[in-house]
Amino acid sequence: MEGQDKAAAVATDNSTSSKPKRNTRWPAIESNPDVMNKFARDLGLDTSKYVFADVWGVDDELLQMVQQPVISLIFLFPSKKKTPVTEAQKKREDMFFLHQVYDLDDACGTIAMVHSLANNLEVLGVGEGALKQFMASSADMTPGDRGNAMAADATLSGLHRQFSRQGQTQELAEGKSSGHHFVAFMDIGGDLYELDGTKPHPICHGKLNGNLLFDAAKVIKEQYMNDPTVLDFSMISLAPPAPEEV
Repeated sequence: MEGQDKAAAVATDNSTSSKPKRNTRWPAIESNPDVMNKFARDLGLDTSKYVFADVWGVDDELLQMVQQPVISLIFLFPSKKKTPVTEAQKKREDMFFLHQVYDLDDACGTIAMVHSLANNLEVLGVGEGALKQFMASSADMTPGDRGNAMAADATLSGLHRQFSRQGQTQELAEGKSSGHHFVAFMDIGGDLYELDGTKPHPICHGKLNGNLLFDAAKVIKEQYMNDPTVLDFSMISLAPPAPEEV
């Protein structure tokens, strides 16, 4: 969805809010596990083993209801909410990370899914398909070039467009933004990372204290939910399905 951090927009040389929208292939995708699971299946995820599912809140009793282990936590929040990023949080550069360049419009939901799957290929058992093909073709690119490559990828844009039309939310008119943004939290080498395509690099929040879901929820509460006037958030986990869903 719309770029959250204009510093990252400058870094990618692709996101200038005054420019008219000219790419209509990347409208907002709904924060809807059913839609995301269908999309992920087409990207190569075996949804009999891992699925996206709603997380109903950040309180411990609600987090304890979530299937474990959580491989990634996708978080949706109002784009007006700004969070800091520093060079000190840039700990490693070996992750699959891409920038939400100008031509990716409101693609942050798909970017969060790509980050979640691409950085956990082995544990998720992601199969051959559009995602792996894109990863192979963009393996040696910078995050900005990788964002441009995704914007130009006909297969990925076609899938995104297909699933952006599903769910209960009406597709917005060209040039209109939903006003919300997706990021993904995950465990990379024992550290809690936040991957946000509008930031210049992945953000390291430090060593995990044992549980990705609870540690990510702590960061979300401290950095995103500290403004009582901002209430519209949602969270989606990537984890094994509940027994009744198998």
